[in-house]
Amino acid sequence: MRVKLKPNLPPQTDAYKIFEKTNTDLNQFYWTFRCALDYTASKIHTVPTVPELIPGNSGERLNISSSQFLSEQPQTERIARHSMLVLSVTAFEDYIKGALTTFLIKNWKPEKTYHISFKPQDIPITNLQDWLKEKSIQEIVDDHLRRSYDKRYKSIEKLLIEHDATAPELSESMQSLSIIACEARNCIVHSSSIIDPRAHTALEPIIPGFSVGDPLDITESILWQLLGALRDSARALDVRLRKLM
Repeated sequence: MRVKLKPNLPPQTDAYKIFEKTNTDLNQFYWTFRCALDYTASKIHTVPTVPELIPGNSGERLNISSSQFLSEQPQTERIARHSMLVLSVTAFEDYIKGALTTFLIKNWKPEKTYHISFKPQDIPITNLQDWLKEKSIQEIVDDHLRRSYDKRYKSIEKLLIEHDATAPELSESMQSLSIIACEARNCIVHSSSIIDPRAHTALEPIIPGFSVGDPLDITESILWQLLGALRDSARALDVRLRKLM
């Protein structure tokens, strides 16, 4: 079930505005790429070679054959989809970092006990209290972002409740898809898009029938499901945060 926003909500947080702008830019990039590739593929049979955009070492433009261009098209599209997912998850995590930081600054609890780590030489001579507050907030946010994907959302819910907010209204299926999106990004970045045991366990519910060692292939249909879950996760969280900011 997709997140539905009620009317007359407070304005979006600045972090969410940045997240939405990034999503718009990424969508424009992806569809520009798709249109250009589809158009080229439809016309390529009329020419024997396709000039490459990057000149060779001699300064002359290199050429690839039309047949090579067409044979490599599926892999090109796969890389574009994976790049889109990686950048979208990065934007999602940047949103969480920015939104939680602002939330904790505006809902600071001076009576709370905070645990931070620092080097003695980093302690400033002046504005010590502000420095400790900033370090404490940074430690809390970093701690939540470091948690495993399947535990991070619940820990954020707990943090909001501790600061007098309510938990975001997000279905279990959307939570699961946003976790899978992050796990897929992890596989792409850290395992060169080769399924390892961790990815196999995480992605099997949505991409059944593959084995450890197989190449990961996020289809366009699955890509939109994952990106929709990331956006809904951010929207659900932002609705709760903006009421207290």
